[in-house]
Amino acid sequence: MRCPNCNAEISPDEVKCPSCGAKIGEEIIERLLPILKRPLEEPASPLPIYYKFLTSIIKPSIVFGNIAISPDPIAPFVMVLLNAILSTVYFSFVLNNVFFMDTLSLLIFRAMFAPLSIELFYFNFLFTLLELILISFLYWLPFKLLGRGSSFKSFFSMAGYAYILVVIGQIFSIIVSSGNVTLIPEMPLLLQLLVFQFRLYSVWIFGRAVKLVCLLGMAFLLTPGIRKLTKLSTGLSLASSYAIIFIAIFFLAKI
Repeated sequence: MRCPNCNAEISPDEVKCPSCGAKIGEEIIERLLPILKRPLEEPASPLPIYYKFLTSIIKPSIVFGNIAISPDPIAPFVMVLLNAILSTVYFSFVLNNVFFMDTLSLLIFRAMFAPLSIELFYFNFLFTLLELILISFLYWLPFKLLGRGSSFKSFFSMAGYAYILVVIGQIFSIIVSSGNVTLIPEMPLLLQLLVFQFRLYSVWIFGRAVKLVCLLGMAFLLTPGIRKLTKLSTGLSLASSYAIIFIAIFFLAKI
């Protein structure tokens, strides 16, 4: 395309003409994905925390651009706690909907259920915290090495607010699994365990699929924050965000 002011050839991703400095308009990515459009007036002061939680999905350009320059440590820990609670509730729904036709097996299973739920909560809390730290580190490190990054706190805070998608995914998984009942008939104990393990495995696969979609959504939400911190174009910010989240998914899959 050409600059309407000086007629110089410019890239479709340019916001200003490199020759005369005239404002060209929006980048091609911003025209294709209006939700990533740069806000005309960005808030100078930190936005209220409740506002960032409520509007992070529908106004990512405003919210994550503001978080990038005014990070706060509250969101990551709130999201870690919520995700740990919801993950435990998710598996509790699944376990509550498993019924053994054999009375003895049912009594033993119910007796083990309460301590198992507590252990699941602690495990989910620790794993989610480490997961969020890993994702934030993978976003922070390459831009820091390239001299375009900011503090780790900014990326950690942005990842925390973007993690709201994972929390929504957990709620969706709970709703879907709440109506599924598994009946395990009377059979040898080994076969009962195999049926039970198959049920847990199918639930785990479904939960992982939902989480994968949510992590890909996180990459999209983090794009405005990356653009704000690194001064990259919207297209490069989006591409780098998805490249980093795919690396994060690879590491999480190994775990």
